[in-house]
Amino acid sequence: MERINRQRAPKGSVTIRKKGNSYEARVTLELVNIMEGVDKNPRLSRSAKTEEDAKKRLGKLIVDVYFEAQKKSHSKKIFSDECTEELDKFEEYKEEKTRRKIEELAEDYAVFPNIAKEWLNWKKKQVNPNTNKTISPKTVETYINTIQNHVMIDFKDCLVSDMTKEIVEDYINQKRQKTPRLAKDLFLLIRSVLTYAKEIRHLIDEVPNFNLKFPKKKRAKKAKIPYLPADRQEVWLDICEKDKREFALLFATLLQTGMRPEERMWFKMEMCFIQ
Repeated sequence: MERINRQRAPKGSVTIRKKGNSYEARVTLELVNIMEGVDKNPRLSRSAKTEEDAKKRLGKLIVDVYFEAQKKSHSKKIFSDECTEELDKFEEYKEEKTRRKIEELAEDYAVFPNIAKEWLNWKKKQVNPNTNKTISPKTVETYINTIQNHVMIDFKDCLVSDMTKEIVEDYINQKRQKTPRLAKDLFLLIRSVLTYAKEIRHLIDEVPNFNLKFPKKKRAKKAKIPYLPADRQEVWLDICEKDKREFALLFATLLQTGMRPEERMWFKMEMCFIQ
């Protein structure tokens, strides 16, 4: 009996066959890296009532394998050269892959830490209308440290839309138990970033109405410095000049020059010239 030599279909080439009342789209892939739990040459197939739908479903499945393998291998090259060349002919796969890349890019761009960094680049260029100045390099450095050490770590997987009232308030309340000052700085930064995301980037419709209050910093009370009214100064000046003792001449000099009490410590009596 004569043997029939069937030519091997290239890896990545898609074939369609009629199967009963439906169509089946099939492909055999070839992965570059061997991964645990994944066949190096996975065979995939999807069926549908129409040939077009079967190809669309298979295209989505191939893209799922592509992104899953990319996450596990951390490599840009997923399929062999032969497989990649054949898949590039499969329009349904190319369209789905492009759509997913754009989708993931958009999600990555809307991740809260990324928007926080974008906000800082915007913030440092803004001019305060009251002072006609931008924020100082020291303030910029403080923002950088806060974003790097807290925002990028604590909210690395959060989208801007995930920053709800409950999430932010729970986070800040936990922080304020150990570091009240840091908690306040973090809250002000988060609220500013969300305001930027709403008003400048239009990523969210509203900034949550946070119910967080912080004690106001008490200002040090200025001590009242006793002083002699102008009319009394003349009286004491006459008394000191008539007294003629050294301490009296010193007091007279202080009255006439307006010298502060602490400045008299280096003052020498030879410097007094009272006429």
